[in-house]
Amino acid sequence: MRFVKTLLLSGKSIVAALIVAAALLTVMASPAIASPSANEKLLLGLVNDQRAAQGLPLLRFGSRLALAARHHSQDMIDNGYFAHSSPTGETLVDRLKGSGVGGWISAGENLAGAPSPAMAVDLWMNSP
Repeated sequence: MRFVKTLLLSGKSIVAALIVAAALLTVMASPAIASPSANEKLLLGLVNDQRAAQGLPLLRFGSRLALAARHHSQDMIDNGYFAHSSPTGETLVDRLKGSGVGGWISAGENLAGAPSPAMAVDLWMNSP
């Protein structure tokens, strides 16, 4: 899973969805629709610590993306799956378009079934 570490430490936009705390991080600004939860703020800070250590630009909270991630996280819980695509075939690209997020060139999504933001980032950064 070197891909996960690459996404977290790349200069490109990323999307991170947690089952416990859905959090969206992006280098693109999004209009204010949702405020970050305490867990989302913590996750963003932990990811930005990793990026700062590599001399990369910090990420900012994307509220439209957060709503899409929260919805996907809840859908995974409600429908008993853990995947980037829903049982109905909805993908990350579908979720981005559906949330009104545009202007991206590439996107990635990191999932972590972790009880805390700290454990999620630890799992991502130590994945093989």
